[in-house]
Amino acid sequence: MTARDPQVSDFVGLTSEGRASEPAARPEEESVRYRLGGELGVGGMGRVRAAFDTRLEREIAIKHVRAEGDAAAEAALLREARVTAGLDHPGIIAVLDAGTDEHGAPFYAMRVVHGDSLESIVATAPDPDARRGLARALLQAAQAIAYAHARGVVHRDLSPRNIRIGRHGEVVVMDWGLAAPIDEAARGGVVCGTPGFRAPELARGEAAGPPADVWSLGALLHLIVAGVPPDDRRHRVPATLRALLARALASSAAARYADAGAFARDLAAFLDGGRVEAHRERLWDRAARVARRHPGTVLASTTGIAAVAVVAIVLGTLAARRRDEAQRSQAEARDALRALVVPRASEATRAGRRSDAEQLARSARALGDPAAARGVEAAFAASARITTRLLGGEDGCRTLDVREGGVRLCTRGSELWLVDGPARHRIDAGTVEPYAARFLPDGGLLVVSDRAYRFAADRRLVATHALTGGLPQVDVSDGWAFVAVPDMYLAIAPDGTARTRTPCPSGIAIRLVAALPGTQGESVALCADGALVGDRLPRTHVQASALFVALPAPSAATVVAGALVLGGADGRIGLVELETGRVHHAALGPLGPITRIEPTPWGDAIVVGSEGVGLWRPASGAWRHIVPRADAADATATAAAEVIAFGAGTLHAWARARGEAVHEVHAAGGLSAIAWSPSGAWVAFGGGDGVVHLVGAKTGEVVRKPLAKQVIKSLAFSPDGAALALGIADDAGVLEVSASTLAPRAPLDVERAMRARRIAYLTADLLVAFTYHAQPSAYDRGSGHRVPIAQLSDAIVDIATPSRPGTIFALDARGALWRYGARGQHGLRPVPRGVAIATSADGRTLAAITSKGALEVRDAETDATRATLAMPGADVVALALSPTGDRVAVGRLDGAVEIWSVSPARRELALHAHAGRVAAVAFAPDGCTLATAGWDAVGRLLALCDQDAQRASSVQPVPAASQAARGASTVAWSQPVLGALDSSSVITDGESWW
Repeated sequence: MTARDPQVSDFVGLTSEGRASEPAARPEEESVRYRLGGELGVGGMGRVRAAFDTRLEREIAIKHVRAEGDAAAEAALLREARVTAGLDHPGIIAVLDAGTDEHGAPFYAMRVVHGDSLESIVATAPDPDARRGLARALLQAAQAIAYAHARGVVHRDLSPRNIRIGRHGEVVVMDWGLAAPIDEAARGGVVCGTPGFRAPELARGEAAGPPADVWSLGALLHLIVAGVPPDDRRHRVPATLRALLARALASSAAARYADAGAFARDLAAFLDGGRVEAHRERLWDRAARVARRHPGTVLASTTGIAAVAVVAIVLGTLAARRRDEAQRSQAEARDALRALVVPRASEATRAGRRSDAEQLARSARALGDPAAARGVEAAFAASARITTRLLGGEDGCRTLDVREGGVRLCTRGSELWLVDGPARHRIDAGTVEPYAARFLPDGGLLVVSDRAYRFAADRRLVATHALTGGLPQVDVSDGWAFVAVPDMYLAIAPDGTARTRTPCPSGIAIRLVAALPGTQGESVALCADGALVGDRLPRTHVQASALFVALPAPSAATVVAGALVLGGADGRIGLVELETGRVHHAALGPLGPITRIEPTPWGDAIVVGSEGVGLWRPASGAWRHIVPRADAADATATAAAEVIAFGAGTLHAWARARGEAVHEVHAAGGLSAIAWSPSGAWVAFGGGDGVVHLVGAKTGEVVRKPLAKQVIKSLAFSPDGAALALGIADDAGVLEVSASTLAPRAPLDVERAMRARRIAYLTADLLVAFTYHAQPSAYDRGSGHRVPIAQLSDAIVDIATPSRPGTIFALDARGALWRYGARGQHGLRPVPRGVAIATSADGRTLAAITSKGALEVRDAETDATRATLAMPGADVVALALSPTGDRVAVGRLDGAVEIWSVSPARRELALHAHAGRVAAVAFAPDGCTLATAGWDAVGRLLALCDQDAQRASSVQPVPAASQAARGASTVAWSQPVLGALDSSSVITDGESWW
């Protein structure tokens, strides 16, 4: 890009709005991508100019610093570009590119919004009504800020000049130059914002968080309502709006809305005539709602007194009618609430937020959907619950680390204190506020501020080490401390001596450093070029398609059980194999941007994010426990096998969960197949990336191994459980491996490019593979040779196998249904438009479902229909029958999983278990666990039985056509006592202003 004055611009001309017009013609070989036009705006440190992108032929805007060579301004510009680029929301200005021009000056390119600022629109509004119409635009801006808050970013400079309204009604929040992560904003020390629209704490340079942006949004709303900033609050506004403004503009941040999302919800409720949380409703408000519901009965009135009288008459006249309407209204409200609560319960379940999910499940049960409640309960029941206890308060200072008994290190300004009950000991660690402090195994301390300090157990200073070059990152293991800055890191020994290390090549920064436990000072470093470098590792370059795609913004790391746990500034967390750099799994977590990860002595990881703290299982990727930031901002593990959470005014201890079973397992790619071992001790998941994940159903152990280059379409354990067969959608076709080690067994004589779709053991010695064609193949396991087997009439759709060998049911694309047995093949009644089949453990019951959601259950011996069920909803793509044949599980295209009782026909469990297509569902041999696999790269274990209480739960009947051949079945569910819906959940109407 070339920086030029507008007078010598390559543009043919500028429009009347200062926009850059496209040149009439330009050479085929164009070396200048961005051609600059006129100036669009000037700020404190930057200026924005129109430009034309010659490569993509579009109009954009380019932002530079105002003064060339201003290093601080250039750093601020790049920071602004990074922060804004990380906020992908239609209401936030989009960053399109960033770089340096031919003079080395930084710039970034952004989308152009043609329109006017809120400031100019308010100033030119012809009357108050026109001005008030802008409240809808402010709601859009508040929703954009709510997104930023959810991503851990505070704007800190919301003003009418920074809200732009486009010609077509689009609303965009601009100028993120003062934005900061919530943690950074909480440190204070910066006076920022626009006078009249900045929160009191910003004006004083104090700690600021999302409530500071809420104050600014309240000030903008006041400007829209009254035409002036909130310095003058004498203007008359409706009581509901007055209450909303009072909460948003409260002088104390704690008294305001917690974030922009809460503000936006109340503003939306006000604009839509709903109930505003900040307003205490009066009798008049209720009467006004009745008048709005029946506008034809309320005559126009010229005075307020007449209006009140008319409404009173209406209330009396309509009393009888309202009694009749009350029941209908209540039912409608319950339906509406259920439609809101059930999806939120599923979302919380998929995110691992157990407490939130179970609370929503209680609401779902109270609202008449016990199946949804059971779905949430089953989703977590396989994993033990974490118990907590209160240790005490955090009065007087901010906690940095804790050990057994609640002894803690805390900071108050630049002072560091060791607090042990009533005793307080001040520790001299310089004049800068400590960034981190850690207890060490020998009783000593590590303190990091502008320097690294190592103290002995008696609090005697052992060593001091200088730090330069950026915000340090700290990790501790086996008495060693690692303090890293971008160009080097210190490895500080227990005796205080330190080694300086530069693991990355010259000019390449260190992204993260993590200690290697049990190695006496060895570590692994992640370099900015994508290489993992360690004392015991060869230099291994990790391609961007692997590590930096799965975890593109690494911000925290630790080593657990020989693998690297890596967290990102985008909220992702994953497990990386150290020697190869292979990403075993990575997914967005529920804690927002991740700032710290700490291993526990028992193999879990403590994860700290901008939105709370959680306990995470690296092997499976499942969350054991999550608490929001309001209850804990940090946590640490102790030698006593517990976690202490702190940073919310209290200290809480989490006891280590009893039992190691997991309720879910995460993969790097979508999961496509499931198989249970005959004993039920193991369940295998096949991945779309060719990886097999072997999970101990009771132990929680996870064994992973890449075994194919393409999708694993089918899995099957041998009858003795010693082998696992894979049906693969590539040239390999069929592979048999050891069920204990996943090591390949003797090769099979597989046809070239056979692409197996389903695989099963017909007998202990015969393995059958069904391809995408009509020619299945059978293999003698002893010799590996192919043996003859009957053909199908068309390509295979699905197969089903009982637990006992000797039978395979097969459904082909024409709807023909076949039974393979030791004595050959014979046909059964066809299943027109059939998509999936399943069988009971003994092979006597067969189920088939069509693309229209019609399920038929048959007697497999007589081929007679036992029951039919209608299953409305999204397409069913996966089917499983319980071992006894009395329940059926279905997986849907939209990610939903359901369990239905066959006779009588009723839905027993429902859960939107996956964010994508459900690829497979399978009951465990004892019927007490349902495994589900989804293309969202998650496998779930839904625990269906309560082995202790063996309680049977009532179920909600649903419309279905059925022909009962057997009696009703009962299911023992893991069902905690659930309370009724809280009265605060009732939705009511509120006051409407315009």
